[in-house]
Amino acid sequence: MEKAFSKKSEDNYQNIIEPKLSVEEIDELIEKAKPHIDRLPNRENSYKFSFPELETRKIYARAYELWTNREIEIMNRAYKKFERVDKVAELLERQPSAVRERLGLE
Repeated sequence: MEKAFSKKSEDNYQNIIEPKLSVEEIDELIEKAKPHIDRLPNRENSYKFSFPELETRKIYARAYELWTNREIEIMNRAYKKFERVDKVAELLERQPSAVRERLGLE
């Protein structure tokens, strides 16, 4: 008779089959994906950002941009692959809190 796996056992088994990515592997994937992020629309010339928004955009270049369906798709795929909000935020050039909120983690 086959013994059923518990959810925790199944998760551990899955990590053996598909080990989590190292930081170096994630960083490599981020570099490869950057051209896709650079092609996302921006409203830099068509919207008047406030001073605090402009200051935030010095750190997070896409902060306060409108979310596109393509960006949301990239975000969801990246989170599934990276399992790290900070790395998804780095990829998208957005604040980690914005990514967490958009993923529904807050």
